[in-house]
Amino acid sequence: TIFRGTNDTPAFSHGLTTPAVTLPQGFNMYGPVTIPESSKHYAWLSDNMLAMTISHEPSIWIGERGSWQFMVNTSKDETAEDLLTKNLRNKFSHKNEIGHPHYYSVAFGDDGVDAANASLEMAPTSHGVAVRFKYGKNAKHHSVIFDNQVGDAKVTFGADGSFVAYSEHRSNGSGR
Repeated sequence: TIFRGTNDTPAFSHGLTTPAVTLPQGFNMYGPVTIPESSKHYAWLSDNMLAMTISHEPSIWIGERGSWQFMVNTSKDETAEDLLTKNLRNKFSHKNEIGHPHYYSVAFGDDGVDAANASLEMAPTSHGVAVRFKYGKNAKHHSVIFDNQVGDAKVTFGADGSFVAYSEHRSNGSGR
């Protein structure tokens, strides 16, 4: 499991690990985010999923390098003023979460969450990740929110559904 070492508290470290989905020597790492705007992306004790992250973080002490967040969305339309991943509320249960180095999935219930009755799955590739989003048949919206929680960023969508993105997120002197 990729969750070993994620049950930290301010009083005691249990490993300070990030549950990353990646290939050995992978180009990027991908994983769940339960802590907003933090180098430590995930806390086992949290029951609120904010987003999935695309990460270049070598360690929580060195910091993040050009991260992006994305999340399945069923409740907010594109005009919502709080359309940021740090504002999302997605209660989840570890019973509905699977985490391995080569695969991650989480399913959400219908208890008023922003991803109600939706699920997502991730599997790493050599320079990216394959992601599958599933929406409940009664979902009001079928969308994905892209965000950069720290720093400036830009995303441009192509007519074919592809996109190009970059971030100006800098940590400890790094840059784009």
